[in-house]
Amino acid sequence: MFKKVFAVFALLLFLTGCARAQTLQDAPIIFSSGHWIVKSIPNDTTPSSPMVCVGIFNDSTTAVQASHDTLYIDTSPWGGVTSIAVKFWSRDVVFTREASIIEQRSGIIVFGDASYRELLHSSGLRMLIFTPQKRIGRLQILLDGFADVNDFMHVSTKCPHTHTSNATQGTVIGA
Repeated sequence: MFKKVFAVFALLLFLTGCARAQTLQDAPIIFSSGHWIVKSIPNDTTPSSPMVCVGIFNDSTTAVQASHDTLYIDTSPWGGVTSIAVKFWSRDVVFTREASIIEQRSGIIVFGDASYRELLHSSGLRMLIFTPQKRIGRLQILLDGFADVNDFMHVSTKCPHTHTSNATQGTVIGA
């Protein structure tokens, strides 16, 4: 009897988890502008969880993502990160910095605060990613549409799928 109850419980748990869980790649696109899209996903697996927005560069990948105030770059394709060299197209200067301990451990480069604001005013960025294996990864991120995506994510705090935006550029999907 216990085995049957456990099997039914496990099956129900599996089916409800599959129905609720939504990966970023499966999530619907709710806004697009330039080389950027916005997807909406539940904050967690509970049915009443609020939706969160994720900006994604080039909808073919999820390696470069943005929240409303931070840009994240996954360096796992290059084997991690020890330091970076960055060139914003809006400036003539190339700056370099060591990766933080958190960036080194997670393999994710973080642009926040002033560097995030710089992204909003630049048309692109080039990076050299120096890895623990002494290799160099190269990445170019086109930022046309990034400011619109940022505006959309600020206006749409809950990110419902039928949101209409005050953003002047871009395409709201499902509005």
